[in-house]
Order: sequence, then structure tokens, then C-alpha cells
Amino acid sequence: MGRILINGPWVIAVLSPWDQNVTEVLIKLMNGAVATSSVCGRRWRTANGDAHHLIDPRTMEPSKSDVVQCTVIGTTVVECEVVSKVVSVLGKEEGMKWLDRTFPEFSALLFFKRRYVIQTWRW
Repeated sequence: MGRILINGPWVIAVLSPWDQNVTEVLIKLMNGAVATSSVCGRRWRTANGDAHHLIDPRTMEPSKSDVVQCTVIGTTVVECEVVSKVVSVLGKEEGMKWLDRTFPEFSALLFFKRRYVIQTWRW
């Protein structure tokens, strides 16, 4: 996904959650970290319908938010991983408010079930 260029940035491809052959955006990053969480990859069927691995701690069930994928750019990969999962679980409205309040310096790229994208590039 990313590669090091001598004396240059990391180049990270963010793939479409709907078609892994499509690059939605290339991120060139000199400092910091990037992480992506998605409900599209780790999925399975249950007696109650489709499930995925992003569990909402409020319900202890797979998240039912409108976010299908969230890529976050921030300070450390651990923070980015946590933030991408929290925003994915909370959904657009609550997730964006939480991001703005908790990590205002982080950027996010959100993909939604209705196949639209929101970006909050802050750098």
C-alpha cells in the first residue's frame, strides 16, 4: 500500500471500499501516520443477517452506522487506528463531532453506504 521514496514522502493509496482495484486518493506523507478501518473486508453471515468486525460497544453488535470506511491521518498509527474505528462506529454526525472535539488536528476521509465521500483535510 505504501512505499518509501528516498528523501521523499510515504505514498499511501486509499482504495475504494466497493472496488479494491480503484484508488480513491493517494496520500503523500512526510510525517505522521495513516490508518483505515472498513466494514467491507471482514464480513460473514449470521442467523440475524450480515455481520462485520467493527463492534459497537454500546450494543455489543456490529456497528450499523452509515460509514463503511474511514481513513485517518494523524500523529501515531495507534491513534489513527483507534480514531478510524471510533468514527466508523459512531457514524457521520456523531463521529465527526467526536473527531472535531477529540482530535481536531487529525484529517479523515469517510466513505458512506450511499456511496458518497467526505474529507476533512486539515494539513
